Amino acid sequence: MKKRIICWGDSITVGMGMDNKTNYPAVLQKLLGEKYEVINAGGGGETAKTIAARQGAYPIKTAKDFVFQKGQDSLDIRVNQYYHAFELPDKTLINISLHPNPFSPYSFESDSVFIDNNEYFMVKNGKDFLLKRPNSAQCLTIKKGAKVEFLSSKEQSKGSFCEIFYIGTNGRVSGVPTKADIDFLIEQNKKMIARHGNDCYLVVIPYWNKYYAKTFIETFGEKAIDFRAELLKNGFDYFGISPGTQDTQKMCDGEIPPSFRLNNNPNEIHLNQLGYSFLANLLYNQGKKLNYWD
Repeated sequence: MKKRIICWGDSITVGMGMDNKTNYPAVLQKLLGEKYEVINAGGGGETAKTIAARQGAYPIKTAKDFVFQKGQDSLDIRVNQYYHAFELPDKTLINISLHPNPFSPYSFESDSVFIDNNEYFMVKNGKDFLLKRPNSAQCLTIKKGAKVEFLSSKEQSKGSFCEIFYIGTNGRVSGVPTKADIDFLIEQNKKMIARHGNDCYLVVIPYWNKYYAKTFIETFGEKAIDFRAELLKNGFDYFGISPGTQDTQKMCDGEIPPSFRLNNNPNEIHLNQLGYSFLANLLYNQGKKLNYWD
């Protein structure tokens, strides 16, 4: 039986602009080989708290009754253009971007969602998702407060060998984050680690600025991956290439150089093939150092 590794995150984990062979989970799969199954559980546009909820770190409930009329097989469950009628324990409404990611050309059109342990489907409808039931023969009311689980969370509950967390891009703070900003991301990672339930995990430190590294390393130790610092130190030598003028300028500011960003755009938060390859190799090597894999 293959050992399962789940990569939780947002569009950076999805691999926006990449295909399913060049995002970092795909590269990590190649490095690990057939003994392992690497699952890309990225959801484009999701916040740290939404990712944690989808993973199962927070319980999700229906925020209102869902009423299907006889013969009606699907239901628009949006509260407004931004949120579905799903909520967290603090009553925060959330929007789920589903495990099959919206940026990949290989996206599926629907994904399973379990409400009170009964299977439904979230069906893609343009940019939105409808809730679809398998049988429309009878009227059906799903009551407010019903338990909601997504397929990725159900799959996770079967037991994963290792989990990798990269969260916090959406809603990121420009400039210097406050202690509360840093503590919030630390808390979300801790909740996901607790949900995972074992000591085999890695946490990618937010790389959009340098201010997160110290606290993340103090908290997670060798399980924290400082992609930004390692790339600035070794990235160009690793690939045997030379930095350009914009690369040098960004590196002097302590930022990811354009040569590793999507479309070589100095303002792009997403990575390109070189960036993903470097990140995957960092994760692989650190996991090996920690005796996670052969």
